[in-house]
Amino acid sequence: MDRFLCLLFLLAACDTPSPAFWNAPVQKVEVDGSYFDIRHQGEVAEAIRVNAESRPMIGVIARKAELAMEQATGCTVETMHGDVAMLKGRLDCSQLPVQEERAVWKRPPKSGISCLGVRLC
Repeated sequence: MDRFLCLLFLLAACDTPSPAFWNAPVQKVEVDGSYFDIRHQGEVAEAIRVNAESRPMIGVIARKAELAMEQATGCTVETMHGDVAMLKGRLDCSQLPVQEERAVWKRPPKSGISCLGVRLC
């Protein structure tokens, strides 16, 4: 029973947005075989990849997520950060997306917390 509950909990977390996007409406977007749930609040959009892919590369997934965010919001993605499962982008809605332009990759701020929950700095 404990294993079932653990598995159920893990599966439920696969498509869970970050707290800032809990109440944001979701748009489902497909780009070249990758499926994303796009949520957007103000000048920030969040893309969660919801399909399984064999050995996804961050450069490829980031470009697809950028296109998905632009398609869903109609805004240009200026900067992005994240991983192959979830990416966030800063939007510029004063201009339409330009196909040849790419968002600038930014490192997210360090939280000082490791995956073990121990403060590192």
